[in-house]
Amino acid sequence: MATGSSSSPPIASPHSITFSPPGIPEKGRVLTQMTLFWLEFLRDVIPNHFLSTDMSGLPPELDGRSMWVKRADMIDIECVRAATSRVPLERLSAHRRRICGIPLPAGLRESDQLP
Repeated sequence: MATGSSSSPPIASPHSITFSPPGIPEKGRVLTQMTLFWLEFLRDVIPNHFLSTDMSGLPPELDGRSMWVKRADMIDIECVRAATSRVPLERLSAHRRRICGIPLPAGLRESDQLP
């Protein structure tokens, strides 16, 4: 949760897009804990926006899967960590069949090697 006010809409994480199987139990909790690990691990290397995980006074379902952060300027970075597609590409529309802005060839399927 970002503090402060802004007229810009909230931005969904790429992890918010669910393909198959539908839903991953405790996904938000796992992603939050992974983020907390790296923010803590790198805190002496580079400053970050983390403030607290104290969700006192808020709905209990936020506990363990939310954090308070300082408002920060976003830097758009996209990384590809695999040499194969792990997305069911046949479900994506033509304008979303891109990685790092590079259009993917027709006929490419999930787990195919990327060109």
